[in-house]
Amino acid sequence: MNKRKVLALFITIIGLCFITGAFSQEVTLSGKAILLGLGAGFGYALYSIFSKMIIDKYEAVTIITYTFVVAAIGSIPLSGIIYHVNELLNLQAIIATIGLAIFCTVMPFLLYTTGLKKLEAGKASILATIEPIVSAIVGLIFFQEVFDLTKILGMICIISAIIILNLNLVKAKSIN
Repeated sequence: MNKRKVLALFITIIGLCFITGAFSQEVTLSGKAILLGLGAGFGYALYSIFSKMIIDKYEAVTIITYTFVVAAIGSIPLSGIIYHVNELLNLQAIIATIGLAIFCTVMPFLLYTTGLKKLEAGKASILATIEPIVSAIVGLIFFQEVFDLTKILGMICIISAIIILNLNLVKAKSIN
């Protein structure tokens, strides 16, 4: 960690709070929500760190396969899926599940893990925060979600953090 990364992280957190509405009075955060969010962030950080450590030894597909198997085993008892098996056995649910699995889970993790070969885990994590920007835009286009000044400010913060992270790359390329 250096000053630039800490600054980028701080700006990213502020941006995420703007995009998610955490600064608005309409959103209330429970202790459970905060703990779940911190747990998810901690798990994501561990994934980045451990994947970075083994990415030169194993293929990205191998890493995400083991990750997903362990995550599935850990989450099945907590999911309550056994009470909804009948609902999952119709064709529409199967197609939706396969689509979500491939496009919203496997592909993003595969691309992220592959990217760790050439990028520091800390930088990759902050760069991955482009995701809420995409989510806000998808919400606007497909679900007519409210798009207000706070979301725009959040997007500007996140994009600024990404630019801050890449300032050295720009300097290094312009010198050569």
